[in-house]
Amino acid sequence: MKNCQLFYNLFSIFAFKIRLKQALFMKNLIIIIAFISSAAYGQNSEVTNSLLKKFTLDEVNSMNQELVEFNSYCIKNAFYFIDKPVGKSDIINYSGGRKIQNINTFEFFDTELNMDDNKLSYYNVLSTNKILVVKSKTQILKELNNEK
Repeated sequence: MKNCQLFYNLFSIFAFKIRLKQALFMKNLIIIIAFISSAAYGQNSEVTNSLLKKFTLDEVNSMNQELVEFNSYCIKNAFYFIDKPVGKSDIINYSGGRKIQNINTFEFFDTELNMDDNKLSYYNVLSTNKILVVKSKTQILKELNNEK
């Protein structure tokens, strides 16, 4: 009987150690999953916040994947700034003028901009010597296809 009790005690200790290792493994796995999820959520929430400057939450949630990719890409990549050419400002056909606080942190949906299907659009950046150049939809789609 003592041998059975000893065997039972050893088996219980062994089973406890296995359950403890499993619990620690699960705890570490949960921590890793939570970390990865929070990092992904942080990036997605940043993109969503930028999209909410232009669209409602319902509109963002109802967008198909291609439209989300397109609009997300536009946030930082649909435009660039150039210096106004000296003495040639009358040859540029501006689509309008925009007041931009900081061109270094500017995002596409910070202000109302029109994107042409096939040609660049030019906006006079008020109180600066800069021009905001908005790429065409065709150009953006080419850039997105080249990234894939």
